[in-house]
Amino acid sequence: MNEREEKIDKVIKIFDNDKKKLIKRLDSPEKLRNFPLYYNLLKDAGVEQPSTSWERMIYILSFIENNNDKTIGKTFAESKTKDELERWENRICYFLRLSYPKDIIQLRRMIVHAEVKSLNKFKLCETLYYWNKKNKQKILEDFVFAKK
Repeated sequence: MNEREEKIDKVIKIFDNDKKKLIKRLDSPEKLRNFPLYYNLLKDAGVEQPSTSWERMIYILSFIENNNDKTIGKTFAESKTKDELERWENRICYFLRLSYPKDIIQLRRMIVHAEVKSLNKFKLCETLYYWNKKNKQKILEDFVFAKK
């Protein structure tokens, strides 16, 4: 595990329910910058410099309760009817066209709508840390290949 991965692991471990409740109230990741909680989380995890990468992770992690081996795309495809899968595919395609911070806000809305409570937090954090077109497309790929 490299240094960044260790810091991500620390953030995941120290991110308790009280902290999550406060962050869930925010309507954009950029608003984290106005709260000492954000900086304290980073400091406790050993992060020296705040960044948009950390904002994205913390903004989204506030809605994830448990850890398992599923990616976000696979989780979106779970237990959906054929009609629901088509709507979700359209939502993901719309999300792919958005730019920051609207794409992250939309991703969080999709997580809430799908009632995602459990997924691989480490893979999610890696995706959010290196947020780019390729990683956004990977969500669609995982969704399509997980459909039944």
